[in-house]
Amino acid sequence: MRTRMGLIAAVVVGCSTLAIGTAFAEASASSDGLAAKDARITREVRQKLAQDVPDSQYQMSVSTIGDGVVVLSGRAETGFSEARALQDARKVPGVTAVEDRLRIVA
Repeated sequence: MRTRMGLIAAVVVGCSTLAIGTAFAEASASSDGLAAKDARITREVRQKLAQDVPDSQYQMSVSTIGDGVVVLSGRAETGFSEARALQDARKVPGVTAVEDRLRIVA
């Protein structure tokens, strides 16, 4: 009886460990996919800004902090260039929100 209970306990622990390991592997693969998606979003926002906002009008940094949230920080020469940068970032597929940390420096 004692051996049987030990065997049952070992099977339960083994199954729990397998389930936790599988969940961890899935979460890790999922986070790798999100990191790749965020990197793509950051790259596309930078490309869009380079096309649409002349270099002389901005010194901006672009980052994606997860879940499609883009952060624009740095300096913009005018309110128009700031607004244009925010608008351009919002147009990129996969962007869910844009956080404005830009300062207008004339």
